[in-house]
Amino acid sequence: MVSDLRLIDAAGGDTTYVYEVKPIGSVTKADQCWMGRMWYQWYGDKYGDLKRINPKDEKWRELAEGYWGGKRDTESYQPTCLWEYLATKVKIIDAKV
Repeated sequence: MVSDLRLIDAAGGDTTYVYEVKPIGSVTKADQCWMGRMWYQWYGDKYGDLKRINPKDEKWRELAEGYWGGKRDTESYQPTCLWEYLATKVKIIDAKV
């Protein structure tokens, strides 16, 4: 979920079918910039040059805790963060096809 329809593409969402929803229950949010940094940490400068992930590496812990902890990534190269909203259940209000 995103807070603005214009952010769907930037968040990696498909715009073929878009639904306006009302979350039911708790909502968490995650800054997508953390995910971008994880991607770079994993692939490095070359796409496809997959590095082995060491789960004991403190950098991975920092990136994962930042993303899942709902913190804003203040070290990202992005000038603004892109919040992804997550809910376990939603009610569809309207369809934007």
